[in-house]
Amino acid sequence: MNERNLDSLPKDASNYIRKLRIECRDYRVANKELSEAQEELKAKLQAMQSRIIQAEAKARAMSEGLTHPDWIGIADLSEVTLTDSGEIVGLSEVIERFKAKKPHLFRRDK
Repeated sequence: MNERNLDSLPKDASNYIRKLRIECRDYRVANKELSEAQEELKAKLQAMQSRIIQAEAKARAMSEGLTHPDWIGIADLSEVTLTDSGEIVGLSEVIERFKAKKPHLFRRDK
């Protein structure tokens, strides 16, 4: 119903419809803002999880004899995930594969 048709309605009804339209617009704006905030939080969460996985990978690889922590940067950590409870899944397997592919990056005494 457009503005011209609203004018043909009783004043109370047309005012109510106008009020509902404004309220609906406000909800759409708020929904858009919430969606944008949610996307921003998702990006921050993913970045934080990535840093946690990277740090844990460095620590575990060093305990396995990696000669320098920066070498873990060439390992494919894409299969490693962080659960909602904070548990890291798949890291041991990735480090074992990395160690098998690049044994020269690890100390022999380990």
